[in-house]
Amino acid sequence: NILRLASDAPGASIEPTLMTLEAEHALAKQLLHTASAVSPLIEQGAYARALECLAELRAPTDRFFDEVMVMDKDLALRRNRLAILRHLADLFLAIADFSHLQSADCPNGPEALSNCVGVATAISRQTRTAHLETHLL
Repeated sequence: NILRLASDAPGASIEPTLMTLEAEHALAKQLLHTASAVSPLIEQGAYARALECLAELRAPTDRFFDEVMVMDKDLALRRNRLAILRHLADLFLAIADFSHLQSADCPNGPEALSNCVGVATAISRQTRTAHLETHLL
């Protein structure tokens, strides 16, 4: 549900002055770093390497969902937090629509985006292993 609300705010900008919690700052900082690394990889068609970069978002994403009340009563904070999630989702959607993947533990729960980060981690691990096996055999 949170991700659906975030998708209703395309192009929303993140306002750093509205980030009140360290978990917000950490995710926004990692998003900025990851986006700058992923964009050229996508343009080059280096999707496996892009997924490896996206996997680095796992810890700050988990922390964000553990520590931040996205749907805060303060409308400005809520919109800013949804904008952070919108930017996070956009990074994944630049590669593939992960919304069709479901976790056995949480088929439709609020951890869906975190699960996508986990999927990216697993895919990048498998890709790296396959790459090593190909070049070492």
